[in-house]
Amino acid sequence: MKYKIPENWSIMKFEDLVEINPESMPESTDPKTELFYIDLSSVKTGKIDYPSEPMIFKEAPSRARRIVKDKDILMATVRPNLKGFGLFENNSDNLFIASTGFAVLRASKCNGDYIYQSLYSHFIEKQIENMVVGSNYPALNNSDVASLRIAIPSDIREQQKIAEILSKWDQAIEKLEKLIELKGKSFQYLSEGLTQMILEEPSTKFHSLSSLGNTLSGLNGKNKDDFGSGKPYITYLNVFKNHQINIEDVGFVRINLGEKQNKVAYGDIIFTTSSETPNEVGMTSVVIDEIIDCHLNSFCFIFRLNSFDVLDPNFASYFFRSCYMRNLIMKLAQGSTRFNLSKEGLMKLEIPIPPKDTQKKLIEVYSAAIKEQLLLKQMLSNLKIQKQGLMQKLLTGKVRVKV
Repeated sequence: MKYKIPENWSIMKFEDLVEINPESMPESTDPKTELFYIDLSSVKTGKIDYPSEPMIFKEAPSRARRIVKDKDILMATVRPNLKGFGLFENNSDNLFIASTGFAVLRASKCNGDYIYQSLYSHFIEKQIENMVVGSNYPALNNSDVASLRIAIPSDIREQQKIAEILSKWDQAIEKLEKLIELKGKSFQYLSEGLTQMILEEPSTKFHSLSSLGNTLSGLNGKNKDDFGSGKPYITYLNVFKNHQINIEDVGFVRINLGEKQNKVAYGDIIFTTSSETPNEVGMTSVVIDEIIDCHLNSFCFIFRLNSFDVLDPNFASYFFRSCYMRNLIMKLAQGSTRFNLSKEGLMKLEIPIPPKDTQKKLIEVYSAAIKEQLLLKQMLSNLKIQKQGLMQKLLTGKVRVKV
C-alpha cells in the first residue's frame, strides 16, 4: 500500500488478525448429524440466504465441511471478484456448515466487523485481482487469504467505530434495495391490473401480429473481426435489459460499401431470438427514438409495424413486457438445452389492443411507475458510490473517527 497511514495504525496480514477455517467437520462425523448447509450461491455481496431446512451429514455434499458460528465471516474463495462475502449472524444452537468454496474468518485479535468491511475495499479488491490474474479458474487458496493485507488502527474501539459507520450505510442501502423490490412487485401488480382492464374493455380488439407488421433479420455474414468500429448496432443486452432501446448504449460494426443489412427505425419492436431458458426467450424492446443508420445484432430480429394507427410503439414497449404477453411468448419457445423463438408461431399470435386514446392514458400510468423505479435505482447507485468513497477514507485513516 502506497498511502501514508496514521502513526497508531499498522499494515497487517489476515493471518495475524483472524483464524482461517478454525473448525471443520471430520469424515468420522455421525452420518445422522443434522446440519444447515450454506453453498456458494447462498451468499451474494453481503447477503446470506440462510437455509430453512436441515439435512443429514451423509446426504450433504462433500464440500460441506466448514463449521460456521455467530459473527464469523464467509469469504467466497471461488470467483472472489463476485464478492460473495457475508457476515454470519445467527446465534441459534443449530449446526451451520459452509462449503469449502468459502474461507471462514473468525476474528481473534481485532474487530470482526472491521475485517468484514475491509473485504469490500479497493485495497483487498486489487490484491485479489493480482492473485487470480491469468487463471482459467479464478480462486484463492488458504495461503492467499492469509497473505491479504489491510490497514488497521491499533485501538479496537476505533476499529469498531469505523465498522459501525459503514454498517449504517449498509443498512440504508439494504432498506433502499427492499423498497425497490417492493416497487417492482407493485409495478407487476399494476401491470396485471391494467392488462385485466384491457381484456375487459369492450372496445379492445384482438389482432394477429401478422396483420400488424412483418419481421426483418438482424446482422448476417459477420465475424468477430468486423466488430469494434464502424456503424452503430443495437446489442443483445440492450434489448434484453431495456423495455425501450437505449440508443446511447450501442456497439459498432463494419458495413462495407453496397452491403445490404437491415436498419432499425422508430417504432420497431425488437425480439431476442434464443436463450438458455424458455422464460427469457422473446424478450422485447422498442425503438422510441428517431434513429439513423443503426443496425441490429444477429441474435435478435425486428418486428416492424405497417403503421402506428392501431398500436402505439410506446404502449407496445410496456405491454409486450407484461406478464400476459410474456406468458404467450414463452409458450412459443422450442428446444431442449437452448430455446429458440418460433417466428411462425409468433406471427400467428393474437393480442388484445385497446383504442389509441386508452393506450395514451395507459402510457402515462406505466411511464410514471417506471420513472419512480429508475429514480430509486439511481439513488441506490449514488448511495453505493458514496459508501465506496467513505470506505476509502475511513479504512486508510485519511479521515479519523472520534472514539
